[in-house]
Amino acid sequence: MGSDPLTRRDLLKVIGAAGAGAMLSRDAAAQHADRVTAPGGAARALPILPLTSTSDVFVPPRGRAYDKFSFDFPEPSVAVGALRFAFLVFTYENAYAMDPRGMNAVESADGVTVTCHGFTWAGGQERADGTLTARFRRDGESIEWDTTVEMSQPVKAVTAVIRGVPRGRISSAGGGFVDHHDDEVLLGYPFSGGDLFGPGESGSMSTPFAVIQRDDQSCFCLSSRDDRVRTKRLYFQPGERAYRVEAAFECEGWLAQQHLVVPTWRVGPAANLEAAAMPHVDHVRRTYNIPDWNTRPDVPAWMRDVALVVTLHGMHYTGYIFNDYARMSEILRWVAGQMSGERVLVQTRGWAAMPVFARWCGTPSDLVCASCQCSAAMPPIAGNRHSRKWRTPPPARSMAIGSTSPGWTGTTTVIRKAGSRT
Repeated sequence: MGSDPLTRRDLLKVIGAAGAGAMLSRDAAAQHADRVTAPGGAARALPILPLTSTSDVFVPPRGRAYDKFSFDFPEPSVAVGALRFAFLVFTYENAYAMDPRGMNAVESADGVTVTCHGFTWAGGQERADGTLTARFRRDGESIEWDTTVEMSQPVKAVTAVIRGVPRGRISSAGGGFVDHHDDEVLLGYPFSGGDLFGPGESGSMSTPFAVIQRDDQSCFCLSSRDDRVRTKRLYFQPGERAYRVEAAFECEGWLAQQHLVVPTWRVGPAANLEAAAMPHVDHVRRTYNIPDWNTRPDVPAWMRDVALVVTLHGMHYTGYIFNDYARMSEILRWVAGQMSGERVLVQTRGWAAMPVFARWCGTPSDLVCASCQCSAAMPPIAGNRHSRKWRTPPPARSMAIGSTSPGWTGTTTVIRKAGSRT
């Protein structure tokens, strides 16, 4: 042996690569060629790349990191354009990779179709029955794909592993760009993808969409084209030149589906943030029937003049007080010194975390705010008024929005001009 000892990890990598090479022989691939239907025109087979979970990423991590397998988990991949794709399947008990002995990838004029018959687990040592089909297609410079998985047990989640995603500053859901350096980044939708709070918590996406801005200001975007609000996660694991990205979809657990159709994912370059965001925004608008702001009839004239929404958080459910009434009044007085109060919408929180909005009319000295904590009289933020249950002042002077659902017994916060009729 040479002067440099061979580590156990390196030895296992050599052995694993040799085994993967044997499994990916032409004969093995040919056994499954007849299982792929290549749509339209002549098709050609694509090679299966014997990658693992540690391929092309920093090992050990160089910055903030998340828990991983303590061994190299197989991620046999297929190149689609400049990107390489693999898939992971999760049930309620285990995590599975595609079995390279049952994989086939075919490229045709219509795109790329990847099929897999069988999965592996325990680092590729054990096998499980099941099928996975992924169909890729191009839309301009972007790539979209749909995935279908079937197993004999309920499927919880399916992750697309994407290599070749350029490194850069990351924007979550169209927000500001952040340079995470060599940190690993986890973003979740909705509500951070679940109840993962505290140390190691994921960042939150208000919509399943993220953008990477490169040094030349050009962008690369990733988005889900789901038609329902279901959990998505984007995990960015840095390497020397690119990210390894996990685009995870988690289905409704109560459905216990053995046949799972994953909603469309889309990735691709864009000239800037606006160009990256518009296709995703258009999808959300169409899917959820969101009317155009400029033409929707339910927007009052005063709302079109709103330039700022101020959120005032009072007492937390634990009893901790972020802002008392005096502090809220101080905040509003400062805001009034910066801009016209009539262009401000003030939001407070109800006892059940129900958002309560109120239009601010007049100057701070004219403000009167009732509490939304309970139906009893509470100290006002400013002025000499008290809480009034379900009280709405004349709309020409102010506006209050609260929950009016049947059976709701809370109170509505009202901010109105002092001296107006009630």
